[in-house]
Amino acid sequence: MTKVIITNIEKGGTGKTELTTNQAYLLSLKGKTLIIDLDSQGHVLASFGIDPNVFKVNHIANVLKGELEWKKAIYNVKDVVNNNNLDILPANSNLRDFAATQKQYGIKVMRLIDEIKKTNLYDFIVVDTSPDIDDAVQAVWQIADLAIIPYIAEPKCNESLDELIEAIPQFQLLNKKLKVIIVPNRWTPDRKNKATGEIIESRQIQYLKLLKAKINKLKQVYIAEPISNSEQYANALAGYNKPIVAVHEKVGSFNKPKKQQKNLNEFIQSKI
Repeated sequence: MTKVIITNIEKGGTGKTELTTNQAYLLSLKGKTLIIDLDSQGHVLASFGIDPNVFKVNHIANVLKGELEWKKAIYNVKDVVNNNNLDILPANSNLRDFAATQKQYGIKVMRLIDEIKKTNLYDFIVVDTSPDIDDAVQAVWQIADLAIIPYIAEPKCNESLDELIEAIPQFQLLNKKLKVIIVPNRWTPDRKNKATGEIIESRQIQYLKLLKAKINKLKQVYIAEPISNSEQYANALAGYNKPIVAVHEKVGSFNKPKKQQKNLNEFIQSKI
């Protein structure tokens, strides 16, 4: 049965697409995987070194308009990652214009995902969202098996996460199978007291303690191990035009981020 995963938080700059593309690639090693891009910035394609604006016709906005069959909009990234199991249903700026004028945007997205699921072509559908909670995003929350929430330790993101935490029980009333993994992302190393070697309680640690207390009474909500902040993600894209876990060349500085992403993937698979 196809598993649907959404990556979402109402805050830009959290590494949402970075998580989506790395995790989707790792899932594609286990089964056929589709990334659906619901962000008009088109960062999913860009994460594989592809300009989203090249796709003048074959994009999700035309699929949702009913002007294009979804299968004709699929882009397989085999030539980039040497893996035939990963497809993308791309987005670009056309999606922004479509979403702004469509009252049934969420319903159309829900129906599209349901139609794709019924084909049994994919083991995993991973939905990358815009950094907000629009109708389409809410619709996917209502049908997803798993939601991944990237979280960085800063006040604005904390506010956005608080709002999502309040909404999770409502989504779970509508979608009883829904599980949620909060991923502390772009984490900086813990500072230590040079004299004693003890960890200094940073804002990150304080926020994480508060977060654990907030989700304590929630069902099927988990916190993953933090993913370190690393320039190597950008280096992988700049040097190899692909997510870091898809880089097969031996690059020593890539080892730590790769290991953290693989550990997260194991955690994700244990929940779905």
